[in-house]
Amino acid sequence: MRIGILSQWFDPEPGPARLPGALARALDGRGHEVRVLTGFPNYPDGVVKDGYSVRWRADEEVDGVRIRRVALYPSHDASVVRRAANYASFGLSAATVGTSFFRGLDVVWVSNSPVTVGLPVWRLTRAMRLPVLLHVLDLWPDNVVSSALVRSRRGTAAIASAVHGWNRWMYGNASHVAGISPSIVGLLEGRAVPPEKLSYVPLWADEESFRPCEGDRVRRDRGVPDDRVVVLYGGTLGRAQAIDHLIEACGRYPADAPPVDVWIAGSGVEEEALRGLARRRAHPHVRVSFLGRVPTAEMAEVMAAADLHYVGLRDDANSTVTMPSKLQATMACARPILLAIGGDAADVVERSRAGFSVAPGDTEALAAALANAARLGRDGLRAKGRAARAAYDREFSLAAGTTRIEGILADLHAGRAA
Repeated sequence: MRIGILSQWFDPEPGPARLPGALARALDGRGHEVRVLTGFPNYPDGVVKDGYSVRWRADEEVDGVRIRRVALYPSHDASVVRRAANYASFGLSAATVGTSFFRGLDVVWVSNSPVTVGLPVWRLTRAMRLPVLLHVLDLWPDNVVSSALVRSRRGTAAIASAVHGWNRWMYGNASHVAGISPSIVGLLEGRAVPPEKLSYVPLWADEESFRPCEGDRVRRDRGVPDDRVVVLYGGTLGRAQAIDHLIEACGRYPADAPPVDVWIAGSGVEEEALRGLARRRAHPHVRVSFLGRVPTAEMAEVMAAADLHYVGLRDDANSTVTMPSKLQATMACARPILLAIGGDAADVVERSRAGFSVAPGDTEALAAALANAARLGRDGLRAKGRAARAAYDREFSLAAGTTRIEGILADLHAGRAA
């Protein structure tokens, strides 16, 4: 097939922005012709990457994949206006000077984050008559409601109402809609998307960065005893990630449990507050260390040095339906998970026996789970890590995701129901 990929985020942007690039290369490797329509790289700091400058459009070819970049307003800060300008400018540019790049293709996969891709989706399906698979990677407007970007209750309600209307129009234009968790698929059906137009297609991890490897050097450098269990949180130090709950649980750690090390890697607006909380909740059997920001190239080794990985979110309606990318990244590294999220994420950890799951906000249960992990020991945790990797290969891997997407696109190209 001749396949188009439309995503505002793409290589060389890091983190989740690398996932569309992995899909493009995987489809190309299976013999498909692939073209990518994206923006000029500026994630995550809003600064255009070296070697690029914003123009109306620019074409390049990387690893056999043809790429067209279109103009956008580079920004990724806390300003609602500038963030909206970033999203809207890409949607407008993609629709006006970008979609012609897909002329002559058979089908198009679209990353539905942000929702401003609705404009090029309309042009692709209505004006160019191309079948489009819209992949809902982020649930809008729910993420606006649960974020701190909009602080006014009235402003949040107005934005949510407008986005709901826009989404209904966009879902109606798309040929097929995929969600990254079963609950998102259920919510979309409740929002008037016909069930025959919906599929569950979970996301994969950046498998070049997150993979099983050895972490002994990192442990030696940090002076960690061979039998000591290490717990890691790696990522943004923000309020949404509920890292304060982990630190509170450290302060409530049972006195009769084996000693553990807790590493907190990353940076963010909550860092100073978390450091202060760690000092106040100091426990003789728990050593909390802040590692700072770890380069992506070194992250797999740091993750391998830890025996258990914390993944948490604040308890709100959005957290119960989301599937945080940190879950797949940890499973890809063959490491078990200490999860403080409900809903689909908890279901994955429990049915795959890939770690420990507690209710979000329950610091007593979190402290007990930490103690149980320490008592299980490093060998027992390695077994859970192997179960995590097996579940990743079955359900979340790039190969599994590519096969699902390839099948839906083939059905759309043939005029069949996906």
